[in-house]
Amino acid sequence: MKKKLQLVLLLLVSIITITVAQVSEEDKAMSQGINNALVVNIPNTTTKIAERVWKDYAKQFKGKTKRNRKSEEWTTTGGNNTGIGGEDLTVYAQVQPNNEDVELAMWVPMSEGYLSSTDYREEYQEAKKLLDEYALEVKIETVKE
Repeated sequence: MKKKLQLVLLLLVSIITITVAQVSEEDKAMSQGINNALVVNIPNTTTKIAERVWKDYAKQFKGKTKRNRKSEEWTTTGGNNTGIGGEDLTVYAQVQPNNEDVELAMWVPMSEGYLSSTDYREEYQEAKKLLDEYALEVKIETVKE
């Protein structure tokens, strides 16, 4: 019975996340200036949960992830993701409260500029999938707590 309840909750969370957490693209300020970012708003969670999930989620890039307290950014260097940037990938992320929601902005420097839907269509789609999965992980963790 408990497993069925967990499965139903997981299904509900995934449906809510798919319909509510939308990834958008915008120019945002970061430690490297104002650059193009992929942004996802995750409703009804906390920055504490979102940052903890990001720290674990960034491990899939197989790089070194550190938090810069001054800029409030997470930086992953020396990563690897064949769908986005191949080897020696760098990813910047920033988690901020946004009213009752939490916003995660992610920047990925590419060979020419930062990841965008116009210049890097395939890589952008892969990054969007990553953020959709991340939002789902945050919602699951929120429900658990």
